[in-house]
Amino acid sequence: MARVIPFERLRAAREERLRQEALEGFPWYRMDRFMDKVMIPTLVYLPEERQIPVCEALYRLAYESFLLGLTASQSIFHDRRLPRIASRPLGWVGIYDEAYEPRGKALIQSIADEFSLSVILADWAVESVWIAMEAMVPEWFSLGVHHGLSQRLEKR
Repeated sequence: MARVIPFERLRAAREERLRQEALEGFPWYRMDRFMDKVMIPTLVYLPEERQIPVCEALYRLAYESFLLGLTASQSIFHDRRLPRIASRPLGWVGIYDEAYEPRGKALIQSIADEFSLSVILADWAVESVWIAMEAMVPEWFSLGVHHGLSQRLEKR
């Protein structure tokens, strides 16, 4: 007798498991340090009610980028070319640039739109925050890949 496999439910459960793994492995202290040293001084001129959504957007971008790297680590882990890829000078950022940059740019745009950053910030501040966001995505993607690979290697 044929059995129906609920792929949507399985996919949703897998995505939730990955999100939970990302949440547990996310290096909050690194993001806090980045915010304290780089972004808060940049945003100090804004009233607090405008700083909060910008900070939330940046934390969300870091987390989602970390999750993107964690997800990518699964396919990288199963890629037979892993030793050759990992030894390249650019490492995981190079993989991001080659294969994940369009998703990273879409992620930036999505979060910027969701938090209405262009409305909250003055023109020059939008540029500063956008530059910071573009620099954050490959870095947090790399951290997610590294975390995911180390978790998979531990399970071996």
